[in-house]
Amino acid sequence: MTIRKFPSAVPMRVLIPLLTGIGGAVVLVVFTLYQSHKTLAEVEQEAQHDLVSIMSSLQGSVNYLLRRNDMTGVQTVLTNEGVHDYIKYLVLVDHTGVILAASRSAANGRTLHATIPELAHVFTICRNGKMTGKTLLSFDNNRLLGCYPATSINREGSGDPQSGYLLVSYDFSRRKILGEQRATRLAVLVWSLFGAGFLLLIVLLRHALARRRIALVLSATEKLAAGDVTARVRLRGGDELATISRAFDRMADQLQTTTQALETSRAELEQRVEERTVELAKTNKMLEREILVRKQAEQAARRDGDWLRSLIETSQDAVISIDHQAQIVLFNPSAERIFGYRADEVAGRKINLLMAEPYTWEHDDYISDYQRTGNARAIGQTRLFMAKRKNGEQFPIEVSLTEVAADENVPYAAFIRDVSEKSRLQAQLLESERLAAIGSTAAKIGHEIANPLNGMYLTVQLLEQRLAKELAGSDGQIAANIKKLRDEIGRLNQLLQQFRALARRDKFEFRTLRVADLIDDVVIVQQPLCASLGIEIEQCLETDLPPINADRDKLKQAILNLLKNSMEAMPGGGKIKIAGSATSDMVTIEIADTGTGIPADIDIFQPFATTKNQGTGLGLVTVRQIVTAHHGTISYSSEPGKGTVFVVSLPRK
Repeated sequence: MTIRKFPSAVPMRVLIPLLTGIGGAVVLVVFTLYQSHKTLAEVEQEAQHDLVSIMSSLQGSVNYLLRRNDMTGVQTVLTNEGVHDYIKYLVLVDHTGVILAASRSAANGRTLHATIPELAHVFTICRNGKMTGKTLLSFDNNRLLGCYPATSINREGSGDPQSGYLLVSYDFSRRKILGEQRATRLAVLVWSLFGAGFLLLIVLLRHALARRRIALVLSATEKLAAGDVTARVRLRGGDELATISRAFDRMADQLQTTTQALETSRAELEQRVEERTVELAKTNKMLEREILVRKQAEQAARRDGDWLRSLIETSQDAVISIDHQAQIVLFNPSAERIFGYRADEVAGRKINLLMAEPYTWEHDDYISDYQRTGNARAIGQTRLFMAKRKNGEQFPIEVSLTEVAADENVPYAAFIRDVSEKSRLQAQLLESERLAAIGSTAAKIGHEIANPLNGMYLTVQLLEQRLAKELAGSDGQIAANIKKLRDEIGRLNQLLQQFRALARRDKFEFRTLRVADLIDDVVIVQQPLCASLGIEIEQCLETDLPPINADRDKLKQAILNLLKNSMEAMPGGGKIKIAGSATSDMVTIEIADTGTGIPADIDIFQPFATTKNQGTGLGLVTVRQIVTAHHGTISYSSEPGKGTVFVVSLPRK
């Protein structure tokens, strides 16, 4: 028995370059990480040295001027130092936290906590004596915060000296970026050199191996040509030379076997002739039986063909077959329904007619490449493509391609399914998840700033009342500014409420209701406001609109939001038309206005997209969430300068 030797799982010619490449890559990764860390550490150290140098000089100058009670000189020194490329804030505060001088003079006289919050924490630590004359790295690792003592500070200019502090915020983020760029350039250079060296090593190894293997093939060929039928190459591997070697060895084996067989065939030939004569008689009888069986098989094939034809004609999926020139041969009724063409319109035309770009021009290259090389990229698989209907509409399809070996003239067939609705539902799900994520994040941010915002609002109200008493109308500009500030804080509160509504997963209570009653309620509420704005509301509802299952409050909110949008689009007055109609499965509500319209380059259903100066861009997002929760759809059409029409479609009960 011959024992067959199998090659190792990974040949040495592959293992050596592989291990070399992995080892080199690991070393380069470690080097890159180390170099990046080293560069950032050097940048931070340079920034600390720079800040210490600046503040040492500045501290002496400030103390000298303070002892002379020259606050103007102190302000000048701080202003001059404040223009330094990396100094963000430079302030002198007394022991109570009041700013006496700053690189930005507008902050003088104000409290540190209210003006520069990022230095307030450093001031507290410094005043407790825990970091005087030292620097502290900020939470984002981009700034150095320093505190240095200053003496002989007296706010009134007389009396006993007081102590204070020089506080500085030193922003070295640009230095970090430059350092990271230097490290990146070095890493790119090292990786490039490694890649070039590794490729050169592979080329040299493959060249040496190929020469040796070619020599073995030539030697065995010369021996076989000289008559040595035992000559063999026996190369291993999966490359072209190994394939030639195995073919050569098989040829030599067959040649050796043929030589031996020829010697014995002569003696057997006469005996076989006699045996064939007897077998011929038996074969005649077998042929008669085979002819009968073949006729029966043909009848069965015709029945199978009729069954297959019926299956193709009644299939809900499109079935299309093409010839070698990619011309359509078969186009079943479902294909007619999906693509909008009749079978006689596409017969003989190229399949590219049904494809969207870029598949139209790629398909011919794919067919020719497959027929030439046998490289199948789509045959035997189910793929997703974009197709094109007769009216030019592009839509997604799911295609299963197969090669039909039974017919040489029609070798390819495709089973096609229209997945437009599936893609729409997937996109709708992704959009809902994205909006939920945006709303959740916004709500978290809003939760953090809600209390400070409310406090600001109350403070502004108190300030407005106090100014009204003290100024008694002598300065109308201050009162107007205070009112504007209060209004803006109120608008921010409204935005926070919309953020919370966007993130909140409301429970819907669906009940049977009539659309006409719901619209009447909304119109009654808005009619007085519309009349005061010169806006006319016209209702054109069908009298027999069927009921729907809906959450009355939520759906009323959606209709009210659409109505308010139309009113805001007509500041100079106009007309709003509310129409209602029904189909076999849907109830449709249309709200049309004669306003300014919506620009074509704005997707108003995107969060924060708005055409209004005071808009938040969340109203229509909320409307779409409500409509989607009712398993409905919302769309719009608009012409700038002429108006907009919103269409809401909801399922009938």
